[in-house]
Amino acid sequence: MNHTNSSYNYWTIPIINIQKNTTICFNNNAFDIKSNATECYGVKNIPNKINLLYFQDNKDTESIRYGYWINNRLLLQNQIYFIYDRASGMYIPKRESRQDLYANKIQEYFMYMVNDASNKIDQLEWKYLCNAIKTNKDHGNGSEGYIYVDQSMCTLKETSQLNKIISARGSELDRNEQHYLDYIDIQFKSAMAIRKGYEMIDYYDTSNYLQQVIEQHSIQEIINQMKIAYANMNYIGNFGSAEHWQLLIKLICQSETFFKDEKNISIKIQIDELISHQLESLSEECVASFIEERLWREVFGDNTKSFPKILNSLYHRQIFVQDDSNLNDGNLSDGNFSDSEFNDSNSDSDAPAIAGHVTYRFW
Repeated sequence: MNHTNSSYNYWTIPIINIQKNTTICFNNNAFDIKSNATECYGVKNIPNKINLLYFQDNKDTESIRYGYWINNRLLLQNQIYFIYDRASGMYIPKRESRQDLYANKIQEYFMYMVNDASNKIDQLEWKYLCNAIKTNKDHGNGSEGYIYVDQSMCTLKETSQLNKIISARGSELDRNEQHYLDYIDIQFKSAMAIRKGYEMIDYYDTSNYLQQVIEQHSIQEIINQMKIAYANMNYIGNFGSAEHWQLLIKLICQSETFFKDEKNISIKIQIDELISHQLESLSEECVASFIEERLWREVFGDNTKSFPKILNSLYHRQIFVQDDSNLNDGNLSDGNFSDSEFNDSNSDSDAPAIAGHVTYRFW
């Protein structure tokens, strides 16, 4: 249910049977349901239409972080609420078939919901970081108002590589289990990225590859995915999203010739501001776990003029340090994993493998 106040729409997200010792995170804020906490039934007074709701079970040290991208307008239209499911140990979406019962649920639980703790600065930051998600007019996946995501979900590229490994063993994944984050596939070693006869040029300047990706998608879609992958990395802790975010940054920011064109100057300024803001907002946990320092050095190490805000943020977050003399040589990751990186040599070759949870398409 939404409540109109001035020019803002305020929304509610009902969550039923919330367990004690659970952390519920909402966008860039979190609140703990401790053992002595009073009853809680969701979040209210939410100004933004698009939000990220995610959960962490503090009782189970091996539990994964998972959640849902939520379109509040569609959630209301489809009368969706969330409830703790004891069988799976997860909070899952449920649909109330009757509109009057759904309205009664919200009215009954409204006083027991927590207020969205975001202040105006938090709200503006959230919109800036995540305003890429739009309503899917074709009513594709996510049309009920929510899309699932978790820490372990694979990207399409990871799922394809896993399929190859399993196929080589004479098996195959159940098609119903082949769920993934549906990102643009970036392959820096592909024939599309490295043209025959232009190997050295295309290795150091990704402009030609970027132009081909733009022709298949658009520069705005690339920027949008950069925002979405960042959110899935920073808030959910998804490894595939962390890799994808950094590969998109490499693709765009290493396209020197592309940005020499005057019509692309505004894009460069936008990218410089966006990535700088993302770096400044990145959690310490993500910096330690996900940042591929050598990839950033390859792209920005000698590039002191094109992206000054990004460079300042790299030093401010101490991803780059002034004294670089202790850096070791090594190969940069380009996101192209070998089979051995997916295969634990100590594992049973007949052991089951699981890939992801849901096909991931954005509003």
